[in-house]
Order: sequence, then structure tokens, then C-alpha cells
Amino acid sequence: MSPAASLPDGPAGDLRERAFEADDQVRRRIEPVLHKQARTGYLEWRDEWTLEVGFMDEDHRELAAMLSRIARDYGPPAAGSAHPIRQSDAPPLADALAELAAHTRAHFEREEEVMRVDDFPDLPRHKNEHDLLLAELSVTARELREFEAQWLGLDLLDSLKDWLLGHVLEMDRELAEFLKTPRPPGPA
Repeated sequence: MSPAASLPDGPAGDLRERAFEADDQVRRRIEPVLHKQARTGYLEWRDEWTLEVGFMDEDHRELAAMLSRIARDYGPPAAGSAHPIRQSDAPPLADALAELAAHTRAHFEREEEVMRVDDFPDLPRHKNEHDLLLAELSVTARELREFEAQWLGLDLLDSLKDWLLGHVLEMDRELAEFLKTPRPPGPA
């Protein structure tokens, strides 16, 4: 077993532990997609997850697509196969994770700018969540690079997916509702 397939402790374990602490209602909305085999379609966007805030929805769809590609290209083998087979055109795992982190960072920066401009009252907590995930992604990517990992375990993939969906369906939904709520104009 490769070291990356089982990172039970450290950042991957931390991410898994706090990945998705949602109420039952949110869990029921995503339950059917939580433990699919890590192949094409690992995380397919659902219309019910749309927040009706243009840039957020576009970024969330792209993050879901990126995670699905990572699962396809670097996830555990398909049922009945002894070894994973990476797509021939897939970049190295470290590059794929760097692209995911860069897109995630850019998305968070856009969200945080909107929160600052619109005086979102929960900005500190929301930003803290962003900072924590980026730090965990960075440490996990570094560990995988050090192990020269070529594959990801389903537990790590599920942790990333759980975090993304939990964040979108809880924290980002709160932000979207705030952004869509009319507010009186500020002082002139």
C-alpha cells in the first residue's frame, strides 16, 4: 500500500475529522454522492446546490469538476482492478493538487473581497475556515510530494469532497443569502 493511500494522521486526518459537520438535512441532500467509487462522475454538481450568486456558483462547479478529475486520475482502482491506471494525459499528482489549491485560493479571495465590501458580519469565521483549508491542502500536498505519491486514498478524496459540499451548503449558503438580501443604502 502506498503511503498516500493511508494518511490516517496529520493533515489528512485533521481534514477528515472536521471535514463535514453538517446537520441531518444537509447530510441527506448529499448522501447519495458521498461514497461513490472514485472514477469519472465522482462528484457531479447538482442544481439544488446552486446559490444563485454567479461567481460563487461558477467557482463551486469548477472545484467540483476538478475534484472529480483528481478522483478519476489519481483515485483508487476501479472495482475488480488490482492497480490504478492513470489517464495518459493526466499531469503529475503534485501539479493537479497545486491547480486545485490555486483555484481554491482564488475563489476564497473573491468571496472574501465581496464579504469585505458588503460588510458581511461573519467574515472572520468564514475567512478562518478558508485559511484552515488552504493550510491543510498545503501540508497534505507537501506530504504527498515527500512520499512521491501517485495515488490518493478514497478517504482523503471523500474528506475533500465533504469539506467542499459542507462549506458550500452551509457557510457559502449563509453568505449567498446575505448577499441577496436587500440592505438600506449607507450614509451619503
